[in-house]
Amino acid sequence: MLAHTTGFPHSCRPDFPADRTIWLIALAILLSRLVLVVFAFRLDLHDAARYIQEAANLLQYGILSGMNTPDAEPLAHDMPGYPLILAGLMLLFKNPWLVARVAGALNAFAFTGAALLVYALLTAAGGSKRKAAGAMLLFALFPESFPYSVIEMPESLFLAFFLSSVLFTVWFLLEPRPGWLCLAFALLGCSVMLKPVSLPFAGVVVLAVVFRYWRQPALRRPVALALIGGLLAEAAVCSPWLIRNYRLFGSASFTTITGSNLFWYNYRYMLLDKGIPAQAVDSILDGELKRVAAETSGWETNPFIQTKALQKLVMSRIFADPLAYAWTVVKRYPNLYGGTGALDLIDMLSRAPRTQGARLDQTYANHPARRPLRIFLSVLLCLMYMLIVVGTVVMIRARLWRPLLLAVIPILYFSLIYGPVTASRYRLTMAPFFAILAAYGIPDRFRSKK
Repeated sequence: MLAHTTGFPHSCRPDFPADRTIWLIALAILLSRLVLVVFAFRLDLHDAARYIQEAANLLQYGILSGMNTPDAEPLAHDMPGYPLILAGLMLLFKNPWLVARVAGALNAFAFTGAALLVYALLTAAGGSKRKAAGAMLLFALFPESFPYSVIEMPESLFLAFFLSSVLFTVWFLLEPRPGWLCLAFALLGCSVMLKPVSLPFAGVVVLAVVFRYWRQPALRRPVALALIGGLLAEAAVCSPWLIRNYRLFGSASFTTITGSNLFWYNYRYMLLDKGIPAQAVDSILDGELKRVAAETSGWETNPFIQTKALQKLVMSRIFADPLAYAWTVVKRYPNLYGGTGALDLIDMLSRAPRTQGARLDQTYANHPARRPLRIFLSVLLCLMYMLIVVGTVVMIRARLWRPLLLAVIPILYFSLIYGPVTASRYRLTMAPFFAILAAYGIPDRFRSKK
């Protein structure tokens, strides 16, 4: 038998925490997010308007598309998960204000679930309940988590599915039960259907499983079968979308976002960091786009052909000057850790009208809450980073390799995925793992004794 007959070790039993303190922390996190949902003037920040339009088009025209016309081109840029959820809410509640509140409340519950999963992950990895409770609380205190956990975007739902997948993976690494790995991959597939950023993480899971069990010959075959079953489970979740894209575009691909982001962000940043003026960069990109379009058959009718052509172009430019791209990554990556989300929080709560095309720092240049909120959130963020550094050192000195790897591997993964394309919103996907590191930065003497 693949599973050990002795049952689960204590650290990976899938039970709910019995400590009342944990549920009080969860309740506090949930209420804090629900308060934001109730008092927010708007929840359609960042790309939310696009998701809302896609959902509305599905109900009005029967086609999942970002274009508000009956003959709109089918959606290829975004994943379908969140637009489908919004479409369901629109069908149930009709009123846009109520749909936004219900969507925000759903995200609040998902974010609270993610916080509980942080607790479960750290205890499964051998951390104490006190450390896990601290990580859970710190996760909810990251500045970026306040606005981005409740806006009409898939951030919190993605975290809930992704962390669930990581938890089942950890359980499988502790006790090789095939069902855990199948659930891990299925939940990972659900996260992919919300945000494609987790798509390559399947490779990380496979490598972790192979590394864990390859030296045990008796388990190689059953673990390999479990891996195959898990990959099939993820394929079952994702295959309807791939089949749809193949039928519509002749490409069994997930999204066109990779090629477009590489061209409009990564390549653009590389040119700017070479010292080329912004206006000249725009001319270069426009010329490259026209040339590739003229040379590529099917450009006008197939977005997947477009994205593959753009991806091929950008990769050729990167390989032609790898040092320039490496400098772009080194220069811009730290920006990921600088923002606090203060302006987005003000935008969410403010009744001030938005100015078309204006940046938030222009719209709220004289807002009375701007300076004190930025100072408060910046101090909070700095404290978090101090705890992360101290916690990492403590874990290394104490040789706490299991929880350290649990935190560091996903952080490195998302760092590689984001590269030079940085925004404080992206940091939310890494916050659970930073929280684990930060929890070990809190001295035990500051904790209450049982």
